[in-house]
Amino acid sequence: MSADPVTGSPLDTAETSFRLLATGPSALALDCTALAPGLPRGEVNLLELRMLLTARHVTHDTRDAVWRELVIRSRERKGAWTIAAVGMAMPALRMIAASLTRDLPCGDPADVDSEILAGYLQTLRRLDIDAPGMRPRLCQAARYAGERTVRHIVSQAERRQPPDESPPPPRPLNRPHPDLVLLDAVTSGVLSELDAELILLTRLGDLPPRQSTGTTPPAPTASSTAGR
Repeated sequence: MSADPVTGSPLDTAETSFRLLATGPSALALDCTALAPGLPRGEVNLLELRMLLTARHVTHDTRDAVWRELVIRSRERKGAWTIAAVGMAMPALRMIAASLTRDLPCGDPADVDSEILAGYLQTLRRLDIDAPGMRPRLCQAARYAGERTVRHIVSQAERRQPPDESPPPPRPLNRPHPDLVLLDAVTSGVLSELDAELILLTRLGDLPPRQSTGTTPPAPTASSTAGR
């Protein structure tokens, strides 16, 4: 999110990996026929399903049914399905990262992103799949992990700073980041969280990464997904 991050964000890497797995002839999909009411019948591509779950007509029970299946597959099959479970929550994880790093006075926002992802993955392995609100609980754990890291970064910087020096000014942003624009719209009540996620998903493939490199990653092809 900053103008001068030291490293790329693991959230960008996870999203790229998810898109590769959800693209091409062997793309990951869920058979939603008997999964929950209100979902299309048959195999639904995960990119399509991720978008569908932002629709207002989809009930909390239906979302929980999808997330229960994702968590079970992540635990049983690991690998690609763990990446899938991360990618399905990416809009929320990006919003969490934006809210925690927008005013970060020092350090690398990617470090916060790493802990957000680590907190999410740790909870993914031990989450009670019979309790409701699966994705919110996963994302809450991710936020708590990110908040701990922000406190640690700030505390470390304060301890290292000489007592007679002023703290460094906040890192400036060259331009408003789309994640922050959506975050402000949710905070002000202009958009609901689901509306913001839907907008983010329609743009996610073209959003500037949290490390601006001046290049756009190539679109995945069928050959890039072969051999999974």
